Amino acid sequence: MKLNLKWMIGAIILTNILTFTIVKVYFPTTINHNSYFLKMKGQGEHWKISDYQFVWITHHGAVSGSANITYVADPNQLTGGILVEIYDDFKGGTIPHATYSVPVDRLDDNASFVTGGGGAYPPNDLGVQDIVKKTYFIIHWETKDGVKHQEKINVELDFDRRILDHFVGVEF
Repeated sequence: MKLNLKWMIGAIILTNILTFTIVKVYFPTTINHNSYFLKMKGQGEHWKISDYQFVWITHHGAVSGSANITYVADPNQLTGGILVEIYDDFKGGTIPHATYSVPVDRLDDNASFVTGGGGAYPPNDLGVQDIVKKTYFIIHWETKDGVKHQEKINVELDFDRRILDHFVGVEF
């Protein structure tokens, strides 16, 4: 009886170690790659950015989506073209990852226009807040008095807090 009890305890310990090893190898407790969709906005003195979308797809990189850009001052003062540069600062931030040029006569009735998509490739270890903190727009335009202007706009998450309160364990 004494020998059988030792074998049974040994078998239980061995199966527990084997089960623990299998769980750790095949079912890791941390996930390094997630897919997510971010919606961002921002406003400066002259320009407002809304509906800027950023999608990260696991193993495929990131895609920055369209943004709605609105001139909040008097649009009759604009002339020439508007240049929008989107920076992500993931690799130093010296070169924009997307640029858009729009002639002033293409603005809609709300002094707005929509940019197209683009691509950005942040490192895998960046979190949502890191991406938001490192993303900004620089808008260049000219007014009828011949003065060239530039404005930098940092973005922030655009979300409804009531929805995000239902996510547990996710930092926004």
